[in-house]
Amino acid sequence: MADPWMRQRGPRVPRTDEPVTDAEHFQKCSCRATTHRLLACLVRERMVRQRSSDRHYFPGPLLFELSLANPVYEDFQAAARAPVERLYRSFGTMAALFLRSGCESVCTVRAG
Repeated sequence: MADPWMRQRGPRVPRTDEPVTDAEHFQKCSCRATTHRLLACLVRERMVRQRSSDRHYFPGPLLFELSLANPVYEDFQAAARAPVERLYRSFGTMAALFLRSGCESVCTVRAG
């Protein structure tokens, strides 16, 4: 009986002594459907976008929003913190700095 861990789903790629390129493997297995499902999920979550003109994918707005947690933005957020705090103290209500991300805005600094 074959080892259950060795079973594969979909067509098997025959073993040869010659190396198989990624493109050849991609065409012989069911990777296309999996790749499409992954990309569809990433589009739905706004991680990637697809151009309608050529159907190529590129980074989506959520990547920008997530990048605000990157230490590169710490200097920007630190520089903006004092003016936002001053606005909060002057008006006695919440003050915030938002950056635009497509049709949405992302809060980068908040006081109050």
